[in-house]
Amino acid sequence: MTDYMTLKDDTIWHLAHSSFALKLDGRLFIFDYYMSESDRKGQGLAKGFIDPEEIAGEEVYVLNSHSHPDHFNKVVFDWQEAVDDITYIMSSDISEVPL
Repeated sequence: MTDYMTLKDDTIWHLAHSSFALKLDGRLFIFDYYMSESDRKGQGLAKGFIDPEEIAGEEVYVLNSHSHPDHFNKVVFDWQEAVDDITYIMSSDISEVPL
């Protein structure tokens, strides 16, 4: 098991293609996350892959601009099992919202 440290505030991570994460004012914003297990190049934000355990203690906002597969993966909804404080802001063309 990996020990995760608190994510540093005022940091931006380019995850892949159109996807990035921003830690600002104690909140973690994740934009257009689409990575799947087959895309994994490593563990954690620094490697472009979000592990829900790494972000579990954060106030998280997940934003997806549209449903194209290079901007959205429904795996983001699985994160709510590990992350207590998570808010989803989805484009109106994303119909797979299980909330």
